[in-house]
Amino acid sequence: MENLPNLLIVDDYEVNLVFLENILKKFNLNLIKAFSGAEALEKTRGIEIALAIVDVIMPEMNGYELAVKMNERTNGKVPIIFLTANNRNDIEIFKGYSSGA
Repeated sequence: MENLPNLLIVDDYEVNLVFLENILKKFNLNLIKAFSGAEALEKTRGIEIALAIVDVIMPEMNGYELAVKMNERTNGKVPIIFLTANNRNDIEIFKGYSSGA
């Protein structure tokens, strides 16, 4: 059995997960989908993640908080790309970098 890289996508809107899944399905990878930060942490416990694509604005645990928790758990080994509907501003950009993206 082939060992595929694990790619995590996290968004609280199903339509966004479906959109990302449709873009990414052409690649040879194991796609892990989660609707929240807590679900993402649970689904990836003990699994090496090659890349995480994370929505910033989510209830309960936002993307920044999820990134910090993932990096604590993996010693910063998970590359993270943030997706957001926020207007670009320097504070948000630096917040993303400081949380591990």
